[in-house]
Amino acid sequence: MDLTEARNRSIHRILKSLAKLFFKGNSSFREFIELARSAFVAAAAEIIEERGEKVNVSRISVVTGIDRESTKKAFYSDGPGDIEAKPKLASRVIARWENDKEFQTKNGKPRVLQYGGDDCEFTKLIRTVDSTMSPGTVLYDLLRINAVEKTARGGVRIASSGRYEVGDVAKILELLGRNVETIVVAADENAERIHKTRNVHARTEYTSIFSEDIEHIRKWLLKEAAVFHQKVRAYLSDFDADLHPEREGDASGVVVYGSFSKTELLPGDEEESL
Repeated sequence: MDLTEARNRSIHRILKSLAKLFFKGNSSFREFIELARSAFVAAAAEIIEERGEKVNVSRISVVTGIDRESTKKAFYSDGPGDIEAKPKLASRVIARWENDKEFQTKNGKPRVLQYGGDDCEFTKLIRTVDSTMSPGTVLYDLLRINAVEKTARGGVRIASSGRYEVGDVAKILELLGRNVETIVVAADENAERIHKTRNVHARTEYTSIFSEDIEHIRKWLLKEAAVFHQKVRAYLSDFDADLHPEREGDASGVVVYGSFSKTELLPGDEEESL
């Protein structure tokens, strides 16, 4: 199998999965085409810009093969837009809380922080991350996404699960989009051997798991993933400019470590409701 055939098969598999997801939104094929056209135009614009060249409709049309009128419409329309690459404030607050010694116990665990007033510990934490945000607003958001919980004595602590889980559909789909985008780029870089050290791109799959153990395995994978991601965050925090403002030098590097799992029962098996 040559590289073109391998790439086409991979893209077809990805598109088939996205099509299934698209059907759930009661959307039409025409809408899918419009999104694809918008994505092609946006991708071409990024490629041209990365080359240091001027981005315009004519060049995008040539790169994509899309007619000039359709290119112009997609280029100047308010499309889906790009998701901010920088982690959201909630994630940055949790990372600071977990890895800054000022907010840790002697054992290196994130402490329960007192909340209330301008000089409280929680306010101090927020000020170290973003001095423009109201601590009350940040706390509201952290509680909303189940990242933290209040204590009986008026304190705030990181949720007992160790890390908040994305709950609503919009956030799940947003994370899906970001993960797919990242893994495609990472795999392509590996295929093109762009870096001396390759990106992590691995898969473990077992196809004869006992059905009665599926729910237990799901819970185990969730628990272990939360533990390992905390370990990754602790390691990366040593190299993060936001956490080490005293260190000088370029800090434009981006590191992403994602994980996912999928468990299913083959057709004909029935899963217990627990």
